[in-house]
Amino acid sequence: MSHPFGGTTTVPTRCYSGAMNDKPVSLNLRLPQELHKRLKARADEQRRSLNSEIVLLLDEATSGKQYDRT
Repeated sequence: MSHPFGGTTTVPTRCYSGAMNDKPVSLNLRLPQELHKRLKARADEQRRSLNSEIVLLLDEATSGKQYDRT
């Protein structure tokens, strides 16, 4: 779902660390259009959905983990 400010509604469905045992929550996030474009381009490059890319980046930022980009 798009937002006038370039945001999207995301629902995490998978955690890359395998540690997510709780039911996923829905989050309505407003992003600047330029940030949305960069995130979308990055997700496309990694062959991931925008949601999956955002979940991965947030997990890395909050856990200190680094995931393989290959």
